[in-house]
Amino acid sequence: MARIKGNSNRNTLKGTQRHDSLQGFSGNDRLTGEKGNDLLDGGKGQDALLGGLGNDTYIVDHRGDRTIELANQGVDTVQTFVTYRLGNHIERLVLKGRQSIQGAGNGLNNYLVGNTGNNLLRGLAGKDRLMGGTGNDILDGGTGEDVLIGGVGNDTYLVDNIKDRVVEAANQGIDTVRSSISYTLRSHTENLILTGTQNLDGTGNSLANSITGNSGHNVLNGGAGADILMGKTGDDTYLVDDIADVTIELANGGIDRVRTALANYRLADHIEYLEFTGTQNSTGTGNDLSNTIIGNAGNNILDGAAGVDKLIGGLGNDTYLVSDAGDLVVEGIAEGIDLVKSSLADYTLTEQVENLLLVGNAIKGMGNDLANTITGNAANNILFGGDGNDALFGGVGDDKLIGGVGIDTLTGGAGVDTFALLETGGDIITDFDPSNDIIALNQTAFGLLDQIVGSVLNASKLVVVNSDAVALGGALDLLPSPLTRLIYSTESGNLFYDANGTSLPGIVNGLGEGGGLIATFEKVLGAVPTLTSANFVVDSIV
Repeated sequence: MARIKGNSNRNTLKGTQRHDSLQGFSGNDRLTGEKGNDLLDGGKGQDALLGGLGNDTYIVDHRGDRTIELANQGVDTVQTFVTYRLGNHIERLVLKGRQSIQGAGNGLNNYLVGNTGNNLLRGLAGKDRLMGGTGNDILDGGTGEDVLIGGVGNDTYLVDNIKDRVVEAANQGIDTVRSSISYTLRSHTENLILTGTQNLDGTGNSLANSITGNSGHNVLNGGAGADILMGKTGDDTYLVDDIADVTIELANGGIDRVRTALANYRLADHIEYLEFTGTQNSTGTGNDLSNTIIGNAGNNILDGAAGVDKLIGGLGNDTYLVSDAGDLVVEGIAEGIDLVKSSLADYTLTEQVENLLLVGNAIKGMGNDLANTITGNAANNILFGGDGNDALFGGVGDDKLIGGVGIDTLTGGAGVDTFALLETGGDIITDFDPSNDIIALNQTAFGLLDQIVGSVLNASKLVVVNSDAVALGGALDLLPSPLTRLIYSTESGNLFYDANGTSLPGIVNGLGEGGGLIATFEKVLGAVPTLTSANFVVDSIV
């Protein structure tokens, strides 16, 4: 190799047809390599470096240095100590020294290498390969299918092509990909930021990732690990699979949704929808917004919290916590045995929900067409079964239990309870206490009692007999009045309504149209209750 050196003057150096080393020193020099794989170092000053044919290497140390190559003259490299952009027809750029400088390619398939500083490497057009070195580097391949290798340091990768490839090794820093396309983080890369305004998906890896959306509608999936998912504006969907995942939304940042297979999840602020996937039993809790919470095939507990919420249980035996009068519970046919826990003053079960439990300061609970179980709290409750064969439990408090249509089972619990009977049909009263409790008869259904609303039953309207046989056709001398309408059997605890009265001759003609079994009083402490007319009132009830 010929070594050709200049001096401190302005030199013009020209190489041979072989491999040469040209060094210009301190002047504004012009170095021409001719043929061969030449090394051109202009030294200090603003130098013009012409490699010619061959795989040439240019040493650049001044922003005014110019490298000149023609097409098809070899694979050439610039080694630079200053920020530099490759000229035409030069393929490679290597940053030297320890300064935080920048390097840019051109339209070719470039190879760019950083130094120990914090570099910005830009490949521009072409299929480029960028290597960041040991600093905190920014690698932007530009258009084309690029390979971006950050190395040691907290590196940032700009991705704009689905075939761009980010390469990181373990324990090489906290690295970030900024992507204008849907993107899945590769191994050993921690953070992802979606850019632009397109609707993009961002997916993490097994690390604890931070994934940030853009202004579009994003789907953010942290994957394994304790991830931070930030949607920004747009209608975003968060896929949550780790109990330590964190979702962050802006106020008024779109209509956002969390989809999760976790057993327990509470919506973070500013997120509207929660949907459970899988088949496990899950508990979902809303926030202060008007949430929609959707269960899965498991036995879910859904609590909208504050706001007007929509709770959809799906399959399974679901429990709904209702705290706002505008809350809506949605159940399908044959989707399990479901329960509403209501803290409202007044609540009516929606269709396809079987059970109701009053909690907190709730007062009134009403069933639907199904066979409901309705349970009161410590307050003075009003429980109405509606249609169906219902079970009502008053609990503590002075409760009013209205079975409604069907054969209902009524349990008052502690307190002075009122058992309201709408019609004949055979309701079952399990714990009647004659010293405290009251039987309220519906004036409309039992109009032949001929009493005003709110009045205590006239003694002549009730007869107590010792058997059902007597009640249904026995001795006439047991009947105190031809206007007797209620017959109570101490044998069975059955209470009958005689719509015929006792004037035709007696009840042997049957109980008449509208008559029949009103209720059965179960034994309490081994004996059926002792009833008198003082235990009855006539009421409008509903």
